[in-house]
Amino acid sequence: MENFIARFKSFCLCLLIFFSLSLASQENIIINASRSTLDRDSNSASFENLVIEHNNIMISALLAQVDSLNFEKNIWTFSGDFRLKNSSFALSAISGQVEFNNYSITGAVFNGSPALFNSESTAGIISFGRSNKIEFNQEEDILRFLGDAQVNISNTSFSGCDLIYDIQNERVSAGYSECGENIQITINMNDLE
Repeated sequence: MENFIARFKSFCLCLLIFFSLSLASQENIIINASRSTLDRDSNSASFENLVIEHNNIMISALLAQVDSLNFEKNIWTFSGDFRLKNSSFALSAISGQVEFNNYSITGAVFNGSPALFNSESTAGIISFGRSNKIEFNQEEDILRFLGDAQVNISNTSFSGCDLIYDIQNERVSAGYSECGENIQITINMNDLE
């Protein structure tokens, strides 16, 4: 009976979150989790096997924690098979954070050994990358690859310690970094047609 009551409370909490977010923003944020815990004193929450869907973006992880369920401004922390997907690319890592501001995702950080990125453009150009850390800036539509970074676009590979990838324009540039490494560019001649 206690298990049923705990599940019912968890279900009611998810419904409450869903409806309060729906009223606060015209764009629904859908939270799905196998288990959730809410601390009434701090208003913090933790989730297991979480999936968040918002504006054609899906975020998933084995574990998630947040200090507040207010999506107007908060930061979620994820661990275990952390993924973010939208219609144009996918990111994955062991752990990371996603920042919400004004009910929208404004940025994310992916930490892993390695953190991974992949994409296929409408023109069929395949891009992928990896690094120790990937920072996603939604407003500027860029990814910053930090530490042992590599980005591949079609037949060209870029590597260095700090690479910046413009998602919309499919361009790579080297960022300023303290590591002192040069960017290395490799063109695979076997892939040229």
